[in-house]
Amino acid sequence: YWIATSHHIILETLDETDCSPMAEEGNDLEPFTRLLQEGCRCFSLALVEATELQVVLQNKRVSFADVLELLAVAGFQQCEYPIVLVLSLQQLALPRQRGEVAEVVFDKLGDRLWRSSAEMPSPEEAKGHVVVVLAPGCDMDPGLDLKPKLERGGVGSTVEDSEVVEAWQEAAKRFAVWCGQVFDRTFAQKLPGEITVGFLPSDELRSLAEFKQQSMLEYHRQYLSLSFPLTLRHSPVNYNLAAAWSCGVQMAAVTLGCGGDGCDGAMLAQTGLFLLNGGCGYVLKPPFLRNSVATEGQAAAAAAPPKPLYLEVRLVAARAIPGIDSPLPKGS
Repeated sequence: YWIATSHHIILETLDETDCSPMAEEGNDLEPFTRLLQEGCRCFSLALVEATELQVVLQNKRVSFADVLELLAVAGFQQCEYPIVLVLSLQQLALPRQRGEVAEVVFDKLGDRLWRSSAEMPSPEEAKGHVVVVLAPGCDMDPGLDLKPKLERGGVGSTVEDSEVVEAWQEAAKRFAVWCGQVFDRTFAQKLPGEITVGFLPSDELRSLAEFKQQSMLEYHRQYLSLSFPLTLRHSPVNYNLAAAWSCGVQMAAVTLGCGGDGCDGAMLAQTGLFLLNGGCGYVLKPPFLRNSVATEGQAAAAAAPPKPLYLEVRLVAARAIPGIDSPLPKGS
């Protein structure tokens, strides 16, 4: 499936009189309500800690606990299909803080959390549940200046400190936790029963889509990936979501609200795609992106030319066309 995904630079309505919005601890959950109404089913949250765990929007912060409560209550009113909750812990300096996230998640979401981690569920099987994904140590937010000055561990590791690992291992006994990894450009096979999510920045996506598209297609028939824009917080921009979808990427994260009028090409593309399934946030990928070609007969069927599609176009208006005022040739 393709899943409607929001990047964690979430735009909010700014108060023009507020000179330092990042310093204020806002509690406005309207951006999340808006995303739910627009059919978003995958939320990426960047966490920081002040007096409590908070989610950083574009400029302001809101309570992490309040966001979870909103998702638990309002997240399934419009649509019952599962919510994928991507948590970025890289801004939390202390292992205690990172471990605390698991307790808050369990406390606020409770029975809403998806518990089976043996195999990947279908959207139908996981209806009414939240699936937790831990983002890896890659820099998903080059414009956020709150990063703690700590030594980091391995490139592909989600959390580095033993205390954090222990805390999340305990959490994984109570609910499913899918680990994020920096996208593996070698397309290595995973262990049976291992569910991970590859995180792919938009610049690498562009290169892989151009030079290794077939490898990308085959990889995403089995494994999950999330692509995201590399953008600054003060001037967020999006990327070509169609390049991600055409390579089989399931979660192409978009910053909703970009563009001069609050809507750019990427947002229009996402809206158009997910309206195909009523705006529920999930669209089944076409067969060639889902199924491996195992036999010669299947290969021949896959290579068969598509049936012709005839379209009738009615011209309603024509403007700014060179020569439109010239007389038409005889017989036209």
